[in-house]
Amino acid sequence: MNTEDVMAEFKSARFVVVSPDLGFDPGLVVLSDLGFWIDRLEDLEAWCRLHGAVRKGPTVEIPSDEILTLFALRWS
Repeated sequence: MNTEDVMAEFKSARFVVVSPDLGFDPGLVVLSDLGFWIDRLEDLEAWCRLHGAVRKGPTVEIPSDEILTLFALRWS
């Protein structure tokens, strides 16, 4: 029996980038550490406006690979 936690990465990260293979082009980010994001929601909203990203609930739609890189650098 395999007891590996397939959600371990999701649980331990602030966010998870959804694979483009699932049809999200250019990118979708799932905000997985909700406690972290709740405390920074205003900053995240301002960042999204500045970079053309759209937050929808616990996800952020990222408009390009370059903006996805900026997101990762800013929020990691």
